[in-house]
Amino acid sequence: MSTSSQIDLRETVGRAIRTLREEMHLSLDDIERVTDQIGVRVTRSHLSRVENGQADLAVPRFLGLMHALGQPPMPVLETIDAAIRHRGADPVDLDEQAADAFHEHAWDRAACAWRAAFATSRGRLPHGASLGAWVIAEASLGRWRQAMRVARLAVSRMAHADERVLLRAAATALGGGETGTAHAFARAAPDGGPWARLIELAALVAWKRPIEAAARLAREETSLPEGPARTAAMVLAAEAFRESGRHGAALRLAERATGRAEHEILRIEARLAWARALVAVRRPGAGLRQVHRALRAARALRLADLVACAHELAEELHRLDRAPSRARDAGRARRALMRRHGADRCEPRLLPVHSLLRGDLVFGLAVPGEGDDEPDQCLELVDPRVAAVDPEPDRGHASA
Repeated sequence: MSTSSQIDLRETVGRAIRTLREEMHLSLDDIERVTDQIGVRVTRSHLSRVENGQADLAVPRFLGLMHALGQPPMPVLETIDAAIRHRGADPVDLDEQAADAFHEHAWDRAACAWRAAFATSRGRLPHGASLGAWVIAEASLGRWRQAMRVARLAVSRMAHADERVLLRAAATALGGGETGTAHAFARAAPDGGPWARLIELAALVAWKRPIEAAARLAREETSLPEGPARTAAMVLAAEAFRESGRHGAALRLAERATGRAEHEILRIEARLAWARALVAVRRPGAGLRQVHRALRAARALRLADLVACAHELAEELHRLDRAPSRARDAGRARRALMRRHGADRCEPRLLPVHSLLRGDLVFGLAVPGEGDDEPDQCLELVDPRVAAVDPEPDRGHASA
């Protein structure tokens, strides 16, 4: 490897480590103290040189540093891998390759190409609409921490208050369990309209204040535009009622939302909400029917995060149905999927977080453009070939 390539690689590693450290609000002295306690001391001066691309970091010290930062090493290693594999490539070409992969729902390939574009352009690319698409690609694979880093990068590059960037960052924070951050981003987008209101209500559900959220959703339902926004509110209300113990109301709302959902991703999340309500009323047979249909649709769209959520629900339903071997199979399938995609630890996702992440597209809401210097065709999400992936009627399943 040439000297210039080594310098580029060092700068890529240093930039990634500094970003992680600053996200955790840790100083160089904090890192030195923590790594010393675990026996792989990384001194303040050495870490400063690593972050500035002037020194290398031995593998044991790198792992110790990741432990000190409380982060898995995979995101940084993937960035390094992308920089090596695409060394010498034109960042603009990589950005275009990522957009093509995104259109094909090849989320892993798209995310890898955008990481390479970021590394080879020294952080200048991607920008505008591509950053929003990169967030969606990482989240679709269940890599919510990485998605949040990209969303924060998009927010930091805003030249002016951009509702679409802020609300996508808010939805990403919801998916990653950073409820306070989600609420703050949503409140910072005063002209976000129904999309912002839905995210604020979702934050109330995530904060375990479901009764308040359900009351507000009931008041605001009629003020939301007819269509996907109102359907998403019904899914949220079903989650809120289930959390508050009103399982019958949750069941009815989730069933109605599934029947009304026009957007495929929203329909998948409505089915999963319906299955969760069926778990609560201990009806595993009907719940498994909804999970299997959601699983089939999520696989068609290659949404690994929703596939993992469906496997997790299937595991719970099989246990409820006294089928331990099938429950173990579902659990193994979920863990294998997460390992393959480097997903974060699977926790029950707040539904409909993936629809909220794509709010401007799913709900068709008119908010100022994300990166107005670039066309938004990069964010065309649902292939018309899978729009009718689950055409079977829903009648009778709730009472099955």
